[in-house]
Amino acid sequence: SVGRGNKLSLETRRQRKDGTLVDVLVSAAPVIVDGRRVATYASYRDITEQKRAEELNSALYAIAARAHSAEDPQQFFAAVHGIVGQLMYARNFYIALLDSELQLLTFPYFVDEEDPAPASKRLGRGLTEYVIRTGEPLLATPDVFEDLVRRGEATLGLRYFTDTDPGLVSEQVTEEALVLVCSPDHRLAGRRLRDPGALAGERWVAFPPRRRRREPFATALEQRLAAAGIEAAEIVRIDSLTAQKRLVEAGFGIALLIESSVQEELRLGSLEIIHAPALRGGVPVTLVRRRNGYLSGAAQSLVAVIKAGTATRVRRRRAAGG
Repeated sequence: SVGRGNKLSLETRRQRKDGTLVDVLVSAAPVIVDGRRVATYASYRDITEQKRAEELNSALYAIAARAHSAEDPQQFFAAVHGIVGQLMYARNFYIALLDSELQLLTFPYFVDEEDPAPASKRLGRGLTEYVIRTGEPLLATPDVFEDLVRRGEATLGLRYFTDTDPGLVSEQVTEEALVLVCSPDHRLAGRRLRDPGALAGERWVAFPPRRRRREPFATALEQRLAAAGIEAAEIVRIDSLTAQKRLVEAGFGIALLIESSVQEELRLGSLEIIHAPALRGGVPVTLVRRRNGYLSGAAQSLVAVIKAGTATRVRRRRAAGG
């Protein structure tokens, strides 16, 4: 140990001031003066990117190994799905193959909690085609998605809430339910609150406001708290849904989140619902397209499928009493 004059180096995780966790390398060494230890020098180094790179390299090696050992393509695709699932949330996952001569996309592997595998299709202006054209990975946040639609790189987009950009048309196609979640050890876990005042003084976790416009989710929380007469002791702003869920799981606060985004945590029991009718509500899901953009027959068919699918899910939810 350091107390015995030895140097120490170990990897661990520490919490930032905003509550998020970071991978660090802790190094400690004794300070020796005249043969005596008079102090200890310690340092923390952020190794988040290094750890991420190691995980990615490990995943690539694992995929390469499976490529040489798998006898059946479906077996290989399923293995890739499992490896990716160790790096990120990937319950919905697909693999697309491009026939460059026929300009045709096929989907030999497609796993989705709601939708069936799509048929083969000609190249169009979708996110899959965009990634193929650019050769770059894409994190399609609402802002990125809207920009792609605005520039004509994507024909259609789905987002929460209505976009106010005059160059875009937003049409609500469904609504997602909001649920109040907490850690399993929270005093209100699983309880039904007749009086929303029981939430007074709780710490809340929410998205931060944006520089150029207000974050709709942050606004939705503030509006519902005000309507229910709830005074939040503190709202911690975290610009990451995953980080929000991990903080709530750790008991750092409670959060009002889209129900579909916490299904896995609710299933595993790492999050619990606080039944608060005063905060019950939904978030509109809108279909976004360019105001003067051309919708091909295929795009119009896709719009019809989206509307039909969302209508079916709404009926199922109502039949289940949700």
